[in-house]
Amino acid sequence: MKNMRWIVSAFAVLILTSIAAGQGFQEPTADQGRLQADRVRYDAKQKIFTAEGNVHLVMGDVEVHAKRARVEQIPQRVTASGEVLVVQRETSLRAAEVIYEMRPGLVNASGNVFVAWRDLIVNAPALKYSVRTEQVAAQGGVRLAQGTSILTAQTLDADLRAKRAEATGKAKLVRAGGGLAGTQDRVASALAQEETTITAARMTFRWDTNEARAFDGVTVIQPDKTARAKEAFYSETAGRIELQGEVVVEQLSGEWLVKGKVIDAPTDEASKKALASKTTLTTARLVIELKVRNMLAEENVTVTQQARTATGNRATYTDKDKLLVVTGNVRMREEDGSWLRADRVVISLIEETFEALGNVETEFRVKRGK
Repeated sequence: MKNMRWIVSAFAVLILTSIAAGQGFQEPTADQGRLQADRVRYDAKQKIFTAEGNVHLVMGDVEVHAKRARVEQIPQRVTASGEVLVVQRETSLRAAEVIYEMRPGLVNASGNVFVAWRDLIVNAPALKYSVRTEQVAAQGGVRLAQGTSILTAQTLDADLRAKRAEATGKAKLVRAGGGLAGTQDRVASALAQEETTITAARMTFRWDTNEARAFDGVTVIQPDKTARAKEAFYSETAGRIELQGEVVVEQLSGEWLVKGKVIDAPTDEASKKALASKTTLTTARLVIELKVRNMLAEENVTVTQQARTATGNRATYTDKDKLLVVTGNVRMREEDGSWLRADRVVISLIEETFEALGNVETEFRVKRGK
């Protein structure tokens, strides 16, 4: 059986190469196609090869493995089906069906398609791959996985050589957390281990530098906070996330720390209330440090904690101490209408206390007795 398959495959090679060159039978050269299969049928009038069973087709540096294949010499098109595998140097593509246009070097794949390139994997219902430029265009719900990154979207255009991709339509990037070297703080260490999720209408991602830019309806989610903005820039190299345009951050409650056994559950009502409280910050620009989760807010800063509101030019937040410092023309207003003005205000999000410093002026209500 092996000898018979060899005879059929060798005969197919000679027919394929001789017809392609318009000459008699001759030895194939490096730039000619080689076809092997258990069974091969050739239509001389249409110049079409039909191969079945363990199909192996080689065209330059491109190899195609499949259960069935149809090779059309006039348009130079290969249609393969049944557990198709296309290999080109470091890139491999798996799909249920593949149409390979030889002249433009374009692969059209459909049916649970996987493209692997080094440690990068792209999965989609259908995609196009250029063997010449090593570019991928996928649609219909795409998933890109690289290292600890997972990017999903409706459509994806990826340049494998440049190591970058653009995702559109419900783009979502999930980055796994990393350890915080040298820290003895349980809260900071736990936060550093948690993942960061970015969603947007459109996103660009570079996996060589682990950087992403998100546009339109951006949301950044971490276990202790949720941020929204018009644009975002994520960089693991710089170790930060930058948010621009109508930024709103909700510093969520710390109850997840109790569930994760990072801290002990509070016993008194004041501590329980402080742990469950939420703080909201709005600003024009915000920077979040990825590991320690500290924040820097600039321009038109407003902080709201329960019934207390503070405004200023700039704010910094230290996650370890849960301290928020507002500076520059600070004004604070309480629920009862009393207000305070100062150069600097330090707010403790856990203890729900504040300290005002520099040119402090305050006005508060006094209840008169009868």
